[in-house]
Amino acid sequence: MNVFKFEDREDAEKALMEDLLRQLGPCAQSNEECTILLSGGSTPAGLYRRMNEADFPWPTLSVGLVDERRVDENDPASNAALIKQTFLGGRDDVRFFPMVYSPADLDQDWAQIVHNYNTLPSERWVVLGMGTDGHTASLFPNDPASEASFRDDAGKEVLVQTHSPKEPHERISCTPNYLKSSAHLFLLMFGADKWGIWESSSAQNLPIWRIMSEAASASIYYAP
Repeated sequence: MNVFKFEDREDAEKALMEDLLRQLGPCAQSNEECTILLSGGSTPAGLYRRMNEADFPWPTLSVGLVDERRVDENDPASNAALIKQTFLGGRDDVRFFPMVYSPADLDQDWAQIVHNYNTLPSERWVVLGMGTDGHTASLFPNDPASEASFRDDAGKEVLVQTHSPKEPHERISCTPNYLKSSAHLFLLMFGADKWGIWESSSAQNLPIWRIMSEAASASIYYAP
């Protein structure tokens, strides 16, 4: 696992984006099918705006989410809305796969959502964040559904419905095995409090540690 520390958050964003584009470049240029999965939250918004402005053939990729809240896209908590406002920036030439079509009809839509993520190109890169409780994606400490998804017998499911201790409680998340088997995981963290949580994550066996430490390839980009 690579760890990169920066004094300035903008420098961390720039470095992560350059590394991400460098890794994605061969896939895009060869016209191979590949995927990028993006997290929500306030931390990656600046990174996504930079990605929107980058000279890169984004339409060659499939874009999905790491996790989502069970809310409508008009809700400020919607990760899909964040991606559309920042990374996509109003463009409609990128193949984007949301995790919620209608919050009220999630049970009805679930089969289609799972199908979409099962059929995304298997070569994928992932941008992760971390919460102050050590969760990543929507995989939470002390949540039975999240814990079950980490078990050795969890199988090859790509998505799981979980429960957050904070509202909105109902979540959808990529599973640990799906995330860990990605080509590369990029974890972006800002603030000394987050770094302290990361440093204690191994001893506490927090979700973020369980994902990053077992990933095929992973990097951390941090700034205070």
